[in-house]
Amino acid sequence: MGQNAPDWLDRAPVAEDAEVPWEGLTVARFLREIRGGVRVVVEGGDAPLHWVEPSDLADPTAYLIPHELVLTTGAQWLDVPAGPQRDRRIDDYVAALVGARASALGFGTEPYFQNVPAALSAACRRHGLSLWQIDVSVPFAHLGITFAKLLRSDTARMMKYVAEANRALLRALDRDRPETRLIEELAPRIGAAVQLLDPNGRLRHVARGSSVDLPDEDALHAVRHKLASHRSARLEVLSDGEVTHLVYPLRARQPTASPGQKDAASQRPDPGTGTLVLSLAEPPSVAVRSIAGTALSLLEVILHQRLVGSFAATQLATLLVLGITGQDPESGRTDELLDAAVGGNPRQPLHVVLAAGQEDGDTDPDHQVVLCRSLFDTRLVARLDGQLAVVTRQPVDDPLMLRAREAGMLVAVSRALDPSAAGWRQRGAELHEAYLQAAGLLRRVLDEQRSLRAADLGSTFADLLPLNAARQLAHDLLAPLLELPAARRELYLRVLRSWLEANGQWDASAAAAQLHRNSMRRHISAIAELLGVDLSEAAVRQELYLALRFISNTGT
Repeated sequence: MGQNAPDWLDRAPVAEDAEVPWEGLTVARFLREIRGGVRVVVEGGDAPLHWVEPSDLADPTAYLIPHELVLTTGAQWLDVPAGPQRDRRIDDYVAALVGARASALGFGTEPYFQNVPAALSAACRRHGLSLWQIDVSVPFAHLGITFAKLLRSDTARMMKYVAEANRALLRALDRDRPETRLIEELAPRIGAAVQLLDPNGRLRHVARGSSVDLPDEDALHAVRHKLASHRSARLEVLSDGEVTHLVYPLRARQPTASPGQKDAASQRPDPGTGTLVLSLAEPPSVAVRSIAGTALSLLEVILHQRLVGSFAATQLATLLVLGITGQDPESGRTDELLDAAVGGNPRQPLHVVLAAGQEDGDTDPDHQVVLCRSLFDTRLVARLDGQLAVVTRQPVDDPLMLRAREAGMLVAVSRALDPSAAGWRQRGAELHEAYLQAAGLLRRVLDEQRSLRAADLGSTFADLLPLNAARQLAHDLLAPLLELPAARRELYLRVLRSWLEANGQWDASAAAAQLHRNSMRRHISAIAELLGVDLSEAAVRQELYLALRFISNTGT
């Protein structure tokens, strides 16, 4: 880079350590990336760098944007002999670049000059513009390519940052008081002081991601009044020179069904649901505006849903709490509310699902409720004894159970309920039975750590027993046999299983065990003595046969 590198270049933080990664493209960072062939002649301090522009025009400022690095070979001054006239032209040139807010000037040696002209160095020093001498070994194209790579890298980081911020804002909706959580998540993400005002201008919540001053109350009131009188306005900006305040109205009314539709309601002034105010130390970047736009949209959805969302679930809950669901069974009001709260096609059967968090799953109960509502497409989700009770019309198939597991939940699913059930009393009784069915299955779900559907299980007692508990009982009952040496253990288990399956018939059991009938008699007698049981009792034989279903001949 040259021996004259300025002190601020070494002290400047690298972009990866910057708090906002995509805003780290500066003069200092660009110099570090060039890695040789450039010597700093005049130190103008660090500055943002937005573009690299090679130009030998006498006055390129008409084509420049703020914070560019201008590259030149000085060809534009060759028509004037060296002397005062050229010096004045050079000084005017530098002054024009400074007026256009250029960040630095790069002077290429060869083919016209061997070194930076003294007049150019003096002019840059006088006007405070950074000046670099660029060796002939460093083509201007190389500088442009290096800048483009940095810009692309920063753009990718910006997109990643915005995506992560948007995901964080969406996660805030999973909790209670979602608008408060969203504001608290937004403020540090964009480095702003954020205020949420109610429709009357009163402060509902404030979160600080910056120590900037909040806007003047009178000025903010005037802006809010202006926004209320112009329904199309989406943003007003207040600035006191040091802080930029972005004021967004939160609309109560959603867009009409079609662009040309204009009913009486759409013509009335929109009372709004509040105001979002962002106070920033600097004008907002593209990323900040993008994240703020996401937050604004989410806030409007939250507040709009609170105003005009479906009331079916809350009405149904109110009727149930008050115990008046059977007041007029012929009206079908409760059934209508149930259908609306559950959602889906009323012709689809209902299921009751009990969901429990996995051992390593999410333990946030509010988040689990939101997940269940989303997974099973229903509003009827309640926390109950550490689990979540769900009423749904979603077919709880293997993909849905897999999604639930990936979300950290195991589910016990009742059998389907007949959708043609008439009247709340009948439907309510069936839902209660389905709940008991799912509750009975949940113990096995937790024991085996896998989701289960009642419809997939057999109808025997063995099918309904929790696997781990059943295995433990089997091992306790057959312990004297399981503790024998391996060869004797396998023989006795095979003999006992064959004898029980043959219902105590010696010839059939001996053939199944591939033993002589006398050997079968001798072994069964030894087994009865080891277990301390009377095999002539049907109850004993039944327990042993059930226990054998949960262990193999090897005792596992």
